[in-house]
Amino acid sequence: MKNLAEMPKPELIASLRRIEIAFGLWIEAETSKIANPSEKLTEHQAAAHCAVDGCDRARQRIKAGIELLDKDSMAEEAFRFANHAMSQQRVHTIFSRKVRKKELKPEDGTSAVDLPENRSWRLFQLAFILLNLPSLTNLHDPERSHETDAIADLLWFATGGGKTEAYLGLTAYTLALRRLQGPINGRAGDHGVAVLIRDQYSGQLLCYSAGDRPRAPWPSLSGHLHLRSPLPSGNDPYLCRPFGGGTGSLRSIRQPR
Repeated sequence: MKNLAEMPKPELIASLRRIEIAFGLWIEAETSKIANPSEKLTEHQAAAHCAVDGCDRARQRIKAGIELLDKDSMAEEAFRFANHAMSQQRVHTIFSRKVRKKELKPEDGTSAVDLPENRSWRLFQLAFILLNLPSLTNLHDPERSHETDAIADLLWFATGGGKTEAYLGLTAYTLALRRLQGPINGRAGDHGVAVLIRDQYSGQLLCYSAGDRPRAPWPSLSGHLHLRSPLPSGNDPYLCRPFGGGTGSLRSIRQPR
């Protein structure tokens, strides 16, 4: 994350393109299996071709996200901002956990856990972020605005696999981009609701404790408002407010934060 935020642009784009190229090679290898009798796919040709076609569509979307970062300076800056914020979020989250477990003391600081392995994307997380960048950046992107072909992506992964961090990476990108783009269609980019995160849990305490994860990047976001925003109010802090319903409501909390 930190490297992606700081490396020179040619290195950044070349590094990201390795993902799309490697994915393409994997798709070619999987496609070749369809006609291989040993794979026993004779009765599943339609489903197999549908699967690899879907993979190739994802590859094309990843490529489009990389091309956007290469050509759009605001998208590039928002992407770097998101990586910087998420790098800080990961380090501070791990540090806080170790302090709670008495493995570190608060006065030890975060340097002991500020290591590359603690602030790195998993490959699927970064790919998911890249393929969603065009539709988050352009209000008129077909994946966002088309009446029938618009896309709502879902990460289907085991609990603890890293879905939340991928969503938070896109959240950080969106918040930064809104500040950089300024007013669009008469609507300011530094006010209003930018992202809604819906978590559904069965228990009240679980609902509140799980809500800490989406809120984790906010100090990092607000701490890096050095974006070259064209808005006079570009330094307003980012706000994150949880709301619950039913037995898990916040009716007893005077002011949710």
